[in-house]
Order: sequence, then C-alpha cells, then structure tokens
Amino acid sequence: MKNCVIFVLLLLAPSCHAQTAIQVSPCDLAQHPQTYDNKEIQVRGRVSIAFEDFSLKATDCGEELRAVWLAYGGDEPTPTMSTVNDQSRTPGSAIKVHGRSISLVRDDSLELFKRRLSAVRVGVPDGNLYEVTATFTGYFFEASKDAGYGHLGCCHLFVIQQVDEVEARRTKVPAGGNLPPETPIGCRNLHSDFAISKSDATNVAKSVGSGAETWRLGTEQQASRVALDDAARRWDVKLVSDLIFESCSDRIVVGGDQFTWCTWKDPNSMQSFMIQVTRFGFLRHFRGWDSVPWILTRGSGVACTVDEK
Repeated sequence: MKNCVIFVLLLLAPSCHAQTAIQVSPCDLAQHPQTYDNKEIQVRGRVSIAFEDFSLKATDCGEELRAVWLAYGGDEPTPTMSTVNDQSRTPGSAIKVHGRSISLVRDDSLELFKRRLSAVRVGVPDGNLYEVTATFTGYFFEASKDAGYGHLGCCHLFVIQQVDEVEARRTKVPAGGNLPPETPIGCRNLHSDFAISKSDATNVAKSVGSGAETWRLGTEQQASRVALDDAARRWDVKLVSDLIFESCSDRIVVGGDQFTWCTWKDPNSMQSFMIQVTRFGFLRHFRGWDSVPWILTRGSGVACTVDEK
C-alpha cells in the first residue's frame, strides 16, 4: 500500500494568487507531472466523482497514467468518502500542502459546479445526473514513486483555487420520482458532527426525567427520526414528507458510550440520510442502557431538489 501524504488545515485568511497560472491539458499534466510540481496551473477537464474517487479525468492520453486527485482549497471538504478522511473542515481554515496555504474563491461558478457534481439519483448505482467539465485554477503536486495523495495514496494532487466555465451535460440517468428525465437537479452533500457537551447531555437527561421528550427513551428508529428533523433544521434542508426507514446498525459501545447509525431514504430517490444517535455512558448511573436518552451526535446524507439555476 502506498503512503498517503496528509493535508494540514490552518486558520488563515485567503491570499491573492502568487503567480500567473500555467495553462496545461489533463494529458500533459498526467504525462509530465514533474514539470508542474508545486506550481500554479490552469486546466480544463472533466471530473470523475464516485465513492473513493474525486479526480480529474485524463483519458485518451495514449498510455496508462497515474491519476490526479482533486481537493478544494480553503475550508471546503472533499465531496466523497476516502482514506483521505477530508469530509469536514474547520470553518475559516485553509488547506496547506508542503507549506503552501491554498485558499478558495467562492462565487456562483463554484456553487454551480458543486450542485451539478453532487446531483445524483439517490440509491442508484452510477446514478450521477451530470458529466461535469470546468476550468480549474490551482496548485499541482506530483506524487513520488512511494507516496501519493488521495485514496490509498493513488494519485498526484491538484488543489482547486477557482472554478470557471462550468459545463454540465445531462446523463441518461432519470431524475427522481415522476419528474421529466431532463429536469435540472441540484444536490447538497451533508456531513456534520453535532458536538454536545457533558453539561448539555446532562440537561437533556434532566428534561427527559421530568417527562419531556420521551421519544429519547424509545427505540433507535423512533429517536433517529426525530433527530433527523433536528439535523435538517441545522442543515436548512426541507425533508420530503414520505421518508422511509431502512435500518439501524447494531448498537456499539465505544469509550463507554453506546451509539447506532440509522438510515432514512426517499422512495423517489431525491434524499437519503444516515443519523447517529448516542447514549452517553456517564448518564447510566449503574442502570440499564434503556434508561439513558438518545442524543443526536452525527449526520450525513444527500438532499436533492429541482434546480432552477
């Protein structure tokens, strides 16, 4: 297994571009990575997005080449799960690679790129609704023979500073529900750790003890549904009315706390959520787990809507 170079996040203000970007094609970048190492470049290409994949496509280059992993500058996390473990960043931070802090320009082009890239038919394999191409400006870092970036150290690295000229071509995957096939769809990838202090958890337990929020002493299915409503409010997401419960994972005790993940999905393939609810061990007081209230601790998911933009 290749070694992975770890990203470091620093709390830094965005800075201006240090130099004029070198224009390069995806093939040239992949074929001659040493030429562009640690330099600001501009490249136009199609993006590959899937589980454990966020990369720049370099096809028809005449040979099998090492891929180019993508990462956003600034505090924007990576939009897929991978061994990089970069699905959340501290607000106001900036990614730092080899001593270089890299910011991100937040504008309409970036938001359009993110909406189209994340637009999927939820729960459908290969359900991407768009093939997304754009012009990217940022910094490139060459992988060494023994160490790389991205999932399992697979790749070279390109950190995006700015996105321009977004082109999204609709795939043949139909939109969810009864929507016409060509309906424009925009999605949001959601991932949050809902930190709760010991004092806040104690106050929840006291409230339940006085007869309020009795759902917290119910099943994990009941608790996760109410917790999902809470998470949606924090995410500013309007839940569809007919979400269906799929399952909860087995209860696990880690560090003295018991938790489970529960999954809720929209039958029209427009929304899907996983909600973690936890019972904190310090609230047991030598009693059984059923006496301890469930509390929302984490959540993730995809929420899609008809996109008029």
